[in-house]
Order: sequence, then structure tokens, then C-alpha cells
Amino acid sequence: MPLQAIAFVCLVALVGMPHGGLDHRFGRLFLRPKFGRHWVMLFATGYLGIMMLVLLGWLVMPLVTLAGFVML
Repeated sequence: MPLQAIAFVCLVALVGMPHGGLDHRFGRLFLRPKFGRHWVMLFATGYLGIMMLVLLGWLVMPLVTLAGFVML
């Protein structure tokens, strides 16, 4: 069992973290030079807006949303 837990933690660190846990770093890199310290509000608004659209898509049209996700 401990070996499985260690393998799971390693996989999450390698796959799960880059999948979204570091998005703010790229957002800061691109938005901070233009918007200064207000980049966080712009980034958070856009990020949460996209998240809400995806969740709505999963509820309303799950097959279309899955197809779009796979194509992306």
C-alpha cells in the first residue's frame, strides 16, 4: 500500500500540477507587464469565467464538451 501511495503522489506531481496548478505563473508572465499589480484580478476573472463555461458545458452538453476537450 505505501508503494502505491508514493507512486500516486509522484504521478500527481508530474501530471496534475503542470495541468493547472502553475497557470498563474504564465498569467503573471504575460499580464503583469501590461496591467501591473492588477493582473491578478484580470487573470482570476478570466480563469473563473472559463471554468464556469466548462462546468456549464458539462451539465448542458456533456458529449459536445468532452469532444471539445479531447480535440483541445
